[in-house]
Amino acid sequence: MTRPLVPLHQRAASAAAVLERRVKTLENRIITLAGLLVPGTWYPISLDAGWSPVSGYAAPSWATDTQGQFLYLTGLANFGSSQTVDHNLNSGTPLPEAACPQTMKLFRAWDGQGARATVQISPSGVIEALGNSTYPYQYAELDAVLTLSL
Repeated sequence: MTRPLVPLHQRAASAAAVLERRVKTLENRIITLAGLLVPGTWYPISLDAGWSPVSGYAAPSWATDTQGQFLYLTGLANFGSSQTVDHNLNSGTPLPEAACPQTMKLFRAWDGQGARATVQISPSGVIEALGNSTYPYQYAELDAVLTLSL
């Protein structure tokens, strides 16, 4: 069975319409992805239950540089009382993939007075306050600049 011949201008118009739909789909995907991560823009960190921002300090937030090489963190979170076990700060809403380091990062060493936690961020984007009976904490201070590629 042979198909009827379609004039060239109709085939070209049909191909152009298909291509236009595909380009629109790709544009929408790019816009959606760009909406998740605009370099240089600060985004709030959604804190897990038990954590709260500290009045008078920056709310826990993150940003990346325009080249996507560094993660910037700022803010202070309070767990309410002295803690002797590790607690995730944002396991319910981890950082997006583009803001996650390739390797585990550890910063803000224990302050020696039982107030500030050592903080760790995983490649999955979960930020965690680390503590034990020797190194208790109540606060997670997130002021850091971390490389994403190492």
